Amino acid sequence: MNEGKYIGIVKAKSDDGSKEYVARFPFSVGLTATKDLTIAVFFGVLATVGFGLWYKKQFIDKKKAA
Repeated sequence: MNEGKYIGIVKAKSDDGSKEYVARFPFSVGLTATKDLTIAVFFGVLATVGFGLWYKKQFIDKKKAA
C-alpha cells in the first residue's frame, strides 16, 4: 500500500440477509500527525506558562510583600 490517506469500508449482512451494514472510517498510512503534535506542544507550553504565572503570584509575590 502506498503512503497516503485512505477510507476503509466494511460491509456486513444480517444472518437472514435482509439488512446490510456499512462502516466507513478514515485512516492514513506512513503519515505522521505533525498537526496534532504541534497543537499538543502548543497547549503544553501554554499550560506550563500559566502554571508558572499562577505559582509566582501565589508563592513568590506573597513572600516579597511580607
